[in-house]
Amino acid sequence: MRTIAIATMTHDGRGEPNLQRASLAALAEQGHRAYIADGGSSHSFLDYARQLGHHIESTEPGPYVQQRQALHAARDNADGVLWTEPDKVQFIDERLEGVLNYCQTAPGAVVVARSAAAFSTFHFRQRQLEEALNQQLSDDLGIEGDFTYGPKFFLSSCIDLPEELEPGEHGGDTWGALYFLLGATTTPITLIEEGCACPDDKRTSFDFYGHRATQIETVYKGFLRGAGRELPISIIISTQDVPRTPNTAFRVEYASRP
Repeated sequence: MRTIAIATMTHDGRGEPNLQRASLAALAEQGHRAYIADGGSSHSFLDYARQLGHHIESTEPGPYVQQRQALHAARDNADGVLWTEPDKVQFIDERLEGVLNYCQTAPGAVVVARSAAAFSTFHFRQRQLEEALNQQLSDDLGIEGDFTYGPKFFLSSCIDLPEELEPGEHGGDTWGALYFLLGATTTPITLIEEGCACPDDKRTSFDFYGHRATQIETVYKGFLRGAGRELPISIIISTQDVPRTPNTAFRVEYASRP
């Protein structure tokens, strides 16, 4: 049987600490020990996580640094690694076991996607941004679907992230780690629609448009780096309601060649 470790990251001074605690508790209740890269949480939070049986790796704060540390720690202790964000309580409660069962025999990487119905429950401005990236990655990979829900599985043999993803470009702030692995993997990639709908209390507002747009830009740069492709001089995301064939909502501009 394939051993699968769960990787995530925490920082109780950022995000939603109550959701982070609830996710860690839900994992423990299901008998899972998570490999957590923590970016500077309080002693009480870390004690709570350790009492639940989770493994803590202390790191500098920052998504890439933390994702890399958690993924590598989990990789070294299992045949495969499932990454999930620390706020996915509903996913852990309702979908995690089914996803882990699927990953037992998956031929390669697995992307947990949302169905069209689940995707439609998210705020329309969030959907616009994520659909632009989803379409671009679908074009690049030849696989139609949702790549932006979050949880992803990789065989441990395929997890090898550089110390810095964007040297000299505040690489610690990039969210590109998982997408670097998507770009780099030589195994098949499968999408399974096990993503959850948007929580009811988050459906009517979306206050992180600029932050999410920056995330998406760093995500796509991570994918290009993993695939060994040239980096663009700019990425322009249009949220106008425009035809998506070709994907005019996501424009990648390269320097002109002599």
